[in-house]
Amino acid sequence: LPKLAAGGQEALQRVADRFQLQVRGSAGEHSEAVGGLYDISNKERMGLTEFDAVSKMNHGIAELIRMEKALEQGVDPRSYIEAGYQKLQSDATCHSLLKKHLTKEVVDKLKNMSTPSFGSTLKDAWRTPTPGVGVYAPDAEAYTVFADLFDPIIEEYHGGFKRTDRHPPCTLGDPNQFGDVDPEGKYVVSTRIRCGRSVKQFPFNPNMTEEHYKQLEELVSGTLKDMSGELKGTYYPLTGMTKEVQQQLIDDHFLFKEGDRFLQKANACRYWPTGRGIYHNDSKTFLVWVGEEDHMRIISMQKGGCIREVYGRLVNAVNEIEKRMAFSHDERLGFLTFCPTNLGTTIRASVHIKLPKLAAGGQEALQRVADRFQLQVRGSAGEHSEAVGGLYDISNKERMGLTEFDAVSKMNHGIAELIRMEKALEQGVDPRSYIEAGYQKLQSDATCHSLLKKHLTKEVVDKLKNMSTPSFGSTLKDVIQSGVENPDSGVGVYAPDAEAYTVFADLFDPIIEEYHGGFKRTDRHPPCTLGDPNQFGDVDPEGKYVVGEAAVPVQPEHDGGEHYKQLEELVSGTLKDMSGELKGTYYPLTGMTKEVQQQLIDDHFLFKEGDRFLQKANACRYWPTGRGIYHNDSKTFLVWVGEEDHMRIISMQKGGCIREVYGRLVNAVNEIEKRMAFSHDERLGFLTFCPTNLGTTIRASVHIKLPKLAAGGQEALQRVADRFQLQVRGSAGEHSEAVGGLYDISNKERMGLTEFDAVSKMNHGIAELIRMEKALEQGVDPEVVSYIEAGYQKLQSDATCHSLLKKHLTKEVVDKLKNMSTPSFGSTLKDVIQSGVENPDSGVGVYAPDAEAYTVFADLFDPIIEEYHGGFKRTDRHPPCRALGDPNQFGDVDPEGKYVVSTRIRCGRSVKQFPFNPNMTEEHYKQLEELVSGTLKDMSGELKGTYYPLTGMTKEVQQQLIDDHFLFKEGDRFLQKANACRYWPTGRGIYHNDSKTFLVWVGEEDHMRIISMQKGGCIREVYGRLVNAVNEIEKRMAFSHDERLGFLTFCPTNLGTTIRASVHIKLPKLAAGGQEALQRVADRFQLQVRGSAGEHSEAVGGLYDISNKERMGLTEFDAVSKMNHGIAELIKMEKELE
Repeated sequence: LPKLAAGGQEALQRVADRFQLQVRGSAGEHSEAVGGLYDISNKERMGLTEFDAVSKMNHGIAELIRMEKALEQGVDPRSYIEAGYQKLQSDATCHSLLKKHLTKEVVDKLKNMSTPSFGSTLKDAWRTPTPGVGVYAPDAEAYTVFADLFDPIIEEYHGGFKRTDRHPPCTLGDPNQFGDVDPEGKYVVSTRIRCGRSVKQFPFNPNMTEEHYKQLEELVSGTLKDMSGELKGTYYPLTGMTKEVQQQLIDDHFLFKEGDRFLQKANACRYWPTGRGIYHNDSKTFLVWVGEEDHMRIISMQKGGCIREVYGRLVNAVNEIEKRMAFSHDERLGFLTFCPTNLGTTIRASVHIKLPKLAAGGQEALQRVADRFQLQVRGSAGEHSEAVGGLYDISNKERMGLTEFDAVSKMNHGIAELIRMEKALEQGVDPRSYIEAGYQKLQSDATCHSLLKKHLTKEVVDKLKNMSTPSFGSTLKDVIQSGVENPDSGVGVYAPDAEAYTVFADLFDPIIEEYHGGFKRTDRHPPCTLGDPNQFGDVDPEGKYVVGEAAVPVQPEHDGGEHYKQLEELVSGTLKDMSGELKGTYYPLTGMTKEVQQQLIDDHFLFKEGDRFLQKANACRYWPTGRGIYHNDSKTFLVWVGEEDHMRIISMQKGGCIREVYGRLVNAVNEIEKRMAFSHDERLGFLTFCPTNLGTTIRASVHIKLPKLAAGGQEALQRVADRFQLQVRGSAGEHSEAVGGLYDISNKERMGLTEFDAVSKMNHGIAELIRMEKALEQGVDPEVVSYIEAGYQKLQSDATCHSLLKKHLTKEVVDKLKNMSTPSFGSTLKDVIQSGVENPDSGVGVYAPDAEAYTVFADLFDPIIEEYHGGFKRTDRHPPCRALGDPNQFGDVDPEGKYVVSTRIRCGRSVKQFPFNPNMTEEHYKQLEELVSGTLKDMSGELKGTYYPLTGMTKEVQQQLIDDHFLFKEGDRFLQKANACRYWPTGRGIYHNDSKTFLVWVGEEDHMRIISMQKGGCIREVYGRLVNAVNEIEKRMAFSHDERLGFLTFCPTNLGTTIRASVHIKLPKLAAGGQEALQRVADRFQLQVRGSAGEHSEAVGGLYDISNKERMGLTEFDAVSKMNHGIAELIKMEKELE
């Protein structure tokens, strides 16, 4: 490929990258392409079939050959392209996408290129000064040859459709899923759906010869003449057209004219009118333009809004035409068209619709509404025209990245919504100035800090004040009235009906986003997933802490006295049919006797007429009509009817058995839903009167006694609860005190997670709080507290100490944690900090005496973990260890065996049933050794080997282990001061396989260090052996693991994957720059560089120990993969220096 090679191997590689090809020189990798001779192959081997791998190479090579041929033909030497680039850049009035993306680099890269089949050049692609876009594709190949210009333009125009994205396969779908969007015929004047098609055997207009046009017309008109049924009609060629036919086509608005100045300059109108023509069916509802901008524009249309008929006709026609000819289609871009704005589905589904009320706000105001449905709004006469009499042309905006059916569906839903809103405006809005006066009142009230005040801007008021909901005529006044009359509201808005969330979205959406933790307008609440209640248990089997619990979903179904009666009849009738543990009695508030009333008060089941917030929201009208209470016979299941929402469904009981409480709720919700449909939105989840309850609507809560934790005040407890997304309230609810340490604690999140997940978070959080309360009950020795306080002073006064312990052990942390201990083993803050206090030269300075310490002493551990592990925050979660990955995806990083001396991958594991070293008794060590050694002795295959206990070890065995570098010594001074070396050498030992490539240390720093190693750089074998071993060991014992932190280890620096994947590697050339220089390179791959003898040592002879640096926030496989890629890169660089 000598012509392509002229740009250098890198230039050619950029082209080949589009086809996933690997480009090598004549003599292989890193060689030159002598005489333009290349070795080009597929790059991908995994994740595709064998056939696909060869197919990609086939298509790529064919494309490169076509491009080489195009270069051989040469390009017009005239300087049009370069002059055109200068003209665009100097024109301050030009704002086209062409100007933006036609950089000097792109010009230089593409100016000598041409398409293989038709010789189209960059000049043909952009000679037209279109104001908006500015490019056309002279033929289908142009999208590939000039991709460096087309791709960024496509991405920007089509809403982020990137080079790596793929348009979905053509899916026309079932038109019968649509109906008539305007059955009254009052709003939609006409509906029109069209698509463009290019015929594969022809170029696009600029390269069409006169003969091409004649052949295209013959092919298409012949196909259309064979149409039958409602598609049957007549073809009218523009050539030789009589004045009578011409006038009739003008009257029908079917006649297209010769292209405008943009198409003229794109050479799309040559040989006019040859090969152009118009076909329409007898009823004039189906139309095909031949040879206009595209080879075909296929159009279906009719009066009114029956999208089912219009789209059905189009689908039928496209299918019939495609039987006779192949369309130009690309796997990535979809159907190919002359103008890149029409790529993909090519669908434009539009209506002419009268919306005079919405139009009163101007086209821009209506566009803001339409944007929510991805609609394009044009005036009566098309783009940039006015909407005369409120008549608009509204169509789908998206053409790429969705199916044809989806494109039409979006238009359908959007138009339906706009019609509903127009109807609402026709009903009119209360002319009183309440809304504007309310806005002024809120803005002038310095004591008001509600979300309503924050988000009810003047712009929002002006936009929404004349709006009302379609079905019930609710206005902005109904939404804001409670917040206006109660300026101390926290939120201040209610939804008077379900449609309000759409009509008044400009107010509701930002409030929802702020209240629900960043749930954006573009987010979608997951589908309802109640899950399996049996996955929960009893969070307090002793019955000591949890007083009672409840799970409450809010399920809504406009109001008026009759509505309330109908609602009550429906709900009470459903509830009366309940059986089993849900069987009970319905008590209507209307006519309730004093005896029943008193019993419900005694049971705490009776709700009162709404508070002042609900009163001002008009939520208490016709009280008590339609309100009532249902409870089962055992008083563990309760339904409030007509209170704040249509229903509050409640399950509750004494104690902490979440399984029973949630199970009862799930059963009840499922039974009720069989008899009525709940109000639900695809984006917001279940809809409720108050936006704070949207989504799952779940509030899962416990009343729990935590007097010890309460001693720190509700704020202190809240900081702990925040880790589990819990809301802490006092004994009598929000803003009350926790009398006697009695709290009401519930899930905080309702949106963006499933119902099951909401309950699960509460379950885990309460379990953790109980464990912490238990630990506080055990108390801490005063001498221990004195040590902690003295240790803090010692660290703060030592100017030579720069440990993370010193940095993060603040006075506040000391005071908060000094009296804390872990529930199971009674570990204190002293156990955590002792090593760092006694060794002020520590880098970190803390160890976890047991797994629970990471939770109990989180206020110290979390900031240390964040700083050490590169920003792993309290809110982050380590990914699950679902699988260690496939070791066969790795290979030998140094097949020559020249650089990598050895490879070693290890992980640490703590056995769940034991504490960490400081709390291990002598018996613990013996039990641990027995469990682990017994497991290892059962190893087979390449893992088969021998266990050597340190206790009673002979001198011969000891010497052999020293010679093999397998023997570990009693812990250093850091571990000694952490009490990690007690009862030495009891329970410690070493296991290795027969070939000495697999090693396990038992009872050293962690319960186990599992190590795989061998000479050379075959990462596949080393990691494969480790994976095999870990899986085998885990069959016999459970490892200590945390959902947030990953695998738990004695030292927090090893948390997460616990993986250290390392090589000893000779890099003398890179070493010449010193370890710091090499470290800068390694930093790019998150590698840690050590000298020959480990950390802080020199690299003798350029021999380094290089390993992954990251252990948290990525999978085990990813940790090894980063080391693999980094080492490969370093070897490549060393070779280049050689």
